[in-house]
Amino acid sequence: WGFTHLELVNLYAFRSPYPEDLWTQDDPVGRMNDGHIFNAARTAHTIVCAWGGNAKPERARQIFNLLHSANDRSIVCSC
Repeated sequence: WGFTHLELVNLYAFRSPYPEDLWTQDDPVGRMNDGHIFNAARTAHTIVCAWGGNAKPERARQIFNLLHSANDRSIVCSC
């Protein structure tokens, strides 16, 4: 797509090679994760959401709304 920069953020702060471990955590989102997502989105030219099948629908909606509040540019969802 001709970009010179890519910044990747995660829906959940907890990371593991075993997706099922995500749901064993008390707080898989973490207290600072949304702030990092918001800051990354503020300066993005294009936002591509590709969080896959392990995202809970309410979390995906929450982040989609956060992305819109941070940036009114193009958001492409592949979720």
